[in-house]
Amino acid sequence: MSNISLDKLLRQFEITEANLIKIKNNCDKLDTLENSPAGTNIASYSYQDCVRNIYAIWDALPKIDGWKPGLQFIDPTDQVLMRIDAQELGFADAIAGVENQIAEPYNIIAEYGFRLKQRRLGATRKRIRQLVAHADNAVASLKQKLVAEVEEFDEEYSELSEAIEQIDALLGNSFSRPSRWSDLRRHLSFWQLCDVQDIVSLDWPNVYPILIDNLYTEDEPIETEIEDLSVEVSVNSDSPVTTQLAWSNLSSSDFERLVFNLITGAGGYEDAQWLTNTNAPDRGRDISAYRVHEDSLAGVMRQRLIIQCKHWQSKSISLDEIATLKVQMKLWEPPTVDIVIYATSGRFTTDAVAYIEKNNQTGSAPRIEMWPESHLEMWLARNPALIAQFSLEN
Repeated sequence: MSNISLDKLLRQFEITEANLIKIKNNCDKLDTLENSPAGTNIASYSYQDCVRNIYAIWDALPKIDGWKPGLQFIDPTDQVLMRIDAQELGFADAIAGVENQIAEPYNIIAEYGFRLKQRRLGATRKRIRQLVAHADNAVASLKQKLVAEVEEFDEEYSELSEAIEQIDALLGNSFSRPSRWSDLRRHLSFWQLCDVQDIVSLDWPNVYPILIDNLYTEDEPIETEIEDLSVEVSVNSDSPVTTQLAWSNLSSSDFERLVFNLITGAGGYEDAQWLTNTNAPDRGRDISAYRVHEDSLAGVMRQRLIIQCKHWQSKSISLDEIATLKVQMKLWEPPTVDIVIYATSGRFTTDAVAYIEKNNQTGSAPRIEMWPESHLEMWLARNPALIAQFSLEN
């Protein structure tokens, strides 16, 4: 199985998901029958019939990481007797134990569904990210052609439609689609000028960030390379510690999520949220938050800030970029934007730095802050968990 193709693996996931749906449907029938009036032969036969169906389908399911315990459903009559015995004993532990025993097969099925979703995500995440990047490049090319009033879109259609078809297949039934997913598919099928315009300005700006977010769950474990963190583990204490971060491991959307997580985990900030500007040239997401200052005499003061993230390693933030950003801030008002922050994995040009310093010295609103690569690395050094989460180790 180690050399199985992704396409064949997906077919196995789909078959397993279909069988799991059949099990859940039979479980719903069991729940109805368990709460129906007892004593009829028809109800008793239907219950046992559902249980047999579940056992047969469960046997056909593959193990997940070697895990698939057996199921043992308890007949409704036995459930009643067990509950009566537990109530007569009068011990809370006995009553809870009976309920846990009755619920155990349902809990096992739910656990299997959770593990199945995690394994599917792990198997498809890398490919989905590649396809999202291909689609994003196609949309960027479409936008450039629309601006230049060029209406030859055949190349972009092939790349975009193929990427969307594959993404749809890879997501399967386990993941909900973005709200404009069906609009995107419809516009792709018609592919007239008005459809291309809607894809560029409406569909993709909505779909893109949601697709990226669906690839991650905040509680997902990060794999470690050792099994035991014993202090006795052999360590070369003379080896240097890496301080430079591997920014190239991040995509643009990864960089946005990193900055967002940095803000939400830092003290002194509150109400952080994504802002998606469908008219933004890069279709990126800005971050809105409030910086909180507490003064023993003046009380609590809050400043609204907007952070724009640029994952640029081969290009510095220029004066033109800064000037454009100040104009764009009007899109996020009201309420008033007090501080504009440019967070980048790169650097700023000399002209941009001079402009920002002059802007802040004269008190022009909003105030502009620079968060270059060195600034972020300093903060991340105090947040090693984020370095591990985003695989920034060199």
